[in-house]
Amino acid sequence: MRGVSTTEETLYSLTLNNSNQSEYEVLDNLSKDQIIDLSVLETEDLIFVGWSDGDNLYYRHYTVWENRTLTVVFEDPEEVFVIESSPNDKYHQIAYDMKLYDEGLEITEENFFLVGGIPFVIKSPDFEDDHYSNEQYLFISNYFQLVYDTLVNQEDYYYLIDIDRFIDWFIVNEVMKNVDSGYSSVYFHKDKGKGLKMGPVWDFDLSSGNPGHLQEDLRGPEGWYTSRSDKNVFFYFLMQYESFQEALKLRWNEVYETILLEMLASIYPLVDSMARSRYLNFQTWDIIGKNDEWYTASEILELVTYEEQVWFLLDYLTKRVEWLNTEINLL
Repeated sequence: MRGVSTTEETLYSLTLNNSNQSEYEVLDNLSKDQIIDLSVLETEDLIFVGWSDGDNLYYRHYTVWENRTLTVVFEDPEEVFVIESSPNDKYHQIAYDMKLYDEGLEITEENFFLVGGIPFVIKSPDFEDDHYSNEQYLFISNYFQLVYDTLVNQEDYYYLIDIDRFIDWFIVNEVMKNVDSGYSSVYFHKDKGKGLKMGPVWDFDLSSGNPGHLQEDLRGPEGWYTSRSDKNVFFYFLMQYESFQEALKLRWNEVYETILLEMLASIYPLVDSMARSRYLNFQTWDIIGKNDEWYTASEILELVTYEEQVWFLLDYLTKRVEWLNTEINLL
């Protein structure tokens, strides 16, 4: 019929196969870019790793783009968890800390190890504790080396790290464009028998447009920061995995309206709630527009009132969130 489009949407199917290539499930009538929640399978004596298309591995989610077959992948736990089966797999808290180079690796009193040239400080357990042993040191340093090598070689990382915690940590630090996310105050922790987690988030004084020691394009509200090759190498390599990009996109869209936009909307109410405290604070410390230090950006120094600085923060974070919203959904 003239003037009427008869174009129909192309639909796709996704076939999920068992490890012996027998059919486990077939999903039909799928739209392009539709996100599928994949099953997490359990089997006796084996570890579920994910679903493979022969080139890539998908763990929890798959984005439809053509007719595809995925095959479940299991691993022998004796091969996968060689390190984790160690009796020295105890709770550890580790800090990624490039500041040790400023202090001097030869003279620091910190208990640290190097992986990829990065100093990692063992915060817990305390090496002066009577129960601490060199075997524990070797265990956690070897574990970090395994994680690093796995990411560098673009191998399967699912059994090594808690990807959900990595993604949440990444979102928080990217929204704030936190300078320290690839330098210092970057915390990891590992529980016995569990994958490596990130957190707690920490140290945001040099963020949100404040770090004057950075060139202007790096401190502005646009552009990736944490995942730059010269910043946090874990996320530099993770961002090269399609599966990580898809998981990041999914989590971002879960928190975009309910958490991030709500955060922006809460700034002025929070400002109002602390009106008296901030008034007394700046009567005692009269620093607005005067704190000309190495870390103070010129655009921050030019703001001579508290109200101007609050507006700068809101404007910066609004632009930052919108830039990330666009770029993450383009991944």
